[in-house]
Amino acid sequence: MQPLIPERLDAELIDEESHFFKRLGEVRLSEDSALQAEAPLCTSASIRGTVLACTSTGVRSIQTAKLIAVLQKGKDGGSITATDMDSLAGASLISRHLSAVCVDDAQLFVALVYGSAVRVFGLHDLLTGKDEHCATWVAPGDQLIEQFIWGPSSAAEATGYVLTDAGHLLVGTLTSELQPWQPTDTGSGKACVAISPAGRLLALARGQQLTIHALERSDTVCIQIQSQELQSREEGTELHVTSLHWLAPSAVLITCAMSLDGAEQDQVPMMALQWSSWTPGQGSMQGLKLVEFFPLNVNPEAPFPCGSSSCLHVASIPAWGVHVVAHAKANDDHIRLIGLSPKGGAVHSLEVTGEFTAIRIPTGPDDADNFITGLALDLTSTQPRTICSFPGSSRSR
Repeated sequence: MQPLIPERLDAELIDEESHFFKRLGEVRLSEDSALQAEAPLCTSASIRGTVLACTSTGVRSIQTAKLIAVLQKGKDGGSITATDMDSLAGASLISRHLSAVCVDDAQLFVALVYGSAVRVFGLHDLLTGKDEHCATWVAPGDQLIEQFIWGPSSAAEATGYVLTDAGHLLVGTLTSELQPWQPTDTGSGKACVAISPAGRLLALARGQQLTIHALERSDTVCIQIQSQELQSREEGTELHVTSLHWLAPSAVLITCAMSLDGAEQDQVPMMALQWSSWTPGQGSMQGLKLVEFFPLNVNPEAPFPCGSSSCLHVASIPAWGVHVVAHAKANDDHIRLIGLSPKGGAVHSLEVTGEFTAIRIPTGPDDADNFITGLALDLTSTQPRTICSFPGSSRSR
């Protein structure tokens, strides 16, 4: 299949004060000076007002309201005392060898990934102190699970997708074992995967090629991913897609890694692929464009595997058309805001630069670099609301 070449555009940068953050404080989960577990530190069940936090002693479920009650403020991580987690948390699950904690979109199930196995728990059971899992998926052979994502789920059934370190994509349900997603899928090597919010489209990337599959009509389109950043790099620098996240039914956020002679470079290109329509059976998309953002500055020596899909964290506020983005290797400009109107239009970058309106990540003990290993939004404690509106503007928040 001949890959499509999208039109490349620079993302519009909107520098305004219509979006801002208010710092409430921090909670130190343990006395450890660094995160020992490999999994993202936190995710949220926003409908249930709960945070799932991973520490070196276990995965804990904590009510957001309880966290807010014990917040502290310090100049750096070393000036904040550790909180007694036993007084806050519900059930505790083993965090040793844990690589991912994933809550499904319907917030019915939570999946914990351990090496080559996935254990699935009912979220309600977990929040009420029960720690019995309802399903287990195991990757065949000696394959390790590189990435796990949830497909559509309901109270009766749920679908999980597993991407192995060999690049094989597998799918399972609560009542069935993992099976090859497509018998014809013979791809291998590093890959990443994401499924659209409604579960109708699946994006799978290997190297610089992104393939989007329409699950309901067995249609496929292949797209070549490029970056302006390669032009300023030494000859031989390679680009490969490392993370995917759906922003909308026709928009996918993409991050890439650049490497030279196997050495990871200090910048991560980030872009969004958008299209206006996709005609079934024609293998082409209309209005296909690749909107590129300013690259992320990263520390290649940060303790995360090169190309790890878990490095990208995205949390969304659909009512505002705003997506909060963080990269686990970023050592500066930790938090980015991406705007995409629910009514359509181009993806754009929202700049929050005010000293008291941007998110500032405290440094570690002794002024050490700090990295974001998890990102979540919980809208049950504080509902998003419009504080003021300026004439002709719909972005004031």
